[in-house]
Amino acid sequence: MEDAKEIRSEYLQNLGSVSYGSLVRKFLQRAVKIQNHETVLLVGSGSLAGSIKPWLKDFVVKTWARSDQTEESLAWQKISHVVLCIPYDSVHDPQRVEFWKKNPGRSILHLGGLGKEAGVWNELLDFYPLDTLFELQEVQNSFRTEKLAQAHAACEEKTEWRLRYGSATRPLTLPHGWEDLPIYA
Repeated sequence: MEDAKEIRSEYLQNLGSVSYGSLVRKFLQRAVKIQNHETVLLVGSGSLAGSIKPWLKDFVVKTWARSDQTEESLAWQKISHVVLCIPYDSVHDPQRVEFWKKNPGRSILHLGGLGKEAGVWNELLDFYPLDTLFELQEVQNSFRTEKLAQAHAACEEKTEWRLRYGSATRPLTLPHGWEDLPIYA
């Protein structure tokens, strides 16, 4: 148990989950450098938006889903970061892009499709299509694979140590990280 705890804490921490919500949160924190308590506009009311919203608990999340045009215009002009959970829309997208161009320096993550399908969205500097999340997922998978291989090697090393020397010759460590307790006694 002690070996498992040590290996888990050294190699298997912060590997994260692989869901749209976790990837969106990581993307906003790492790529866009959004800070906790900043406002994010989540556009959409379907299952994708519903699965992402709980992962954004560190941010102030405003939602918008099919209300009047004036309200949409105000939302697009005031919010600095938008996550779109709706498909590309050749009718409404040009107007949304124009709303966005009025205040540059903000970011849009569009989960409605790949970059090659984005049309007018590709005119924006801080526009990130669904491909962006797929790239982040690949990086996460590589990191996870590397850490699991290191953990596996550490397990083999610990097993070899135990078989060769037994547990009695191993340095004394106490569970729960209380190794310093004998010093104070």
